[in-house]
Amino acid sequence: MRDLLDRLRDLDVDRKKVPFRLEAVGLSSEEARLLDTNGVVFREGDQYWIPEIFRHGLGFSVQGRPRVVAMAKLVRRRNDISG
Repeated sequence: MRDLLDRLRDLDVDRKKVPFRLEAVGLSSEEARLLDTNGVVFREGDQYWIPEIFRHGLGFSVQGRPRVVAMAKLVRRRNDISG
């Protein structure tokens, strides 16, 4: 897990944007599943998002306006949390 986080942290700045596609950051679907299971990324369609706390720590920025409310609803639905 640490190796994955180090790889994401060490990406060129122009590749450190969310949302992203796996091929843009060099992740396999298996690696993405591991990150998803641990709450580092989550998937919406074919794009991946990083929660703010991880995004800042890894040095990623948001393309356009962050969809905070939509992302929170997606995570709640995925985890079956009412809200």
